Amino acid sequence: METKVLNEITIDDFKSLLNNKFDITFSENITLGADLIEVLELRGYSVSDRGPFSLVFRTELKSEYYNQGIYKISHPIKGEIEVFMVPIGVDKKGIKYEVVFS
Repeated sequence: METKVLNEITIDDFKSLLNNKFDITFSENITLGADLIEVLELRGYSVSDRGPFSLVFRTELKSEYYNQGIYKISHPIKGEIEVFMVPIGVDKKGIKYEVVFS
């Protein structure tokens, strides 16, 4: 993620970060900790040279979710990027959000 533009980010940028903590900034006043719980290679067409992939993050918040939109994800070593994120459900540990790179 270090200073890469979105179309240069690949699944390899995230594989080693599985189960790491990230921060997701949902608004100027709301930043939540989140675990990267899934890094999945996707099959299908991609307009970029990289293959499509998805990331699933889980926050500990269970009772309230944030709508789909562009949010900033940050990692203490890898830095930060803005991505389009969609809430995809809740489990016993919290609310899950998906980011798809196509």
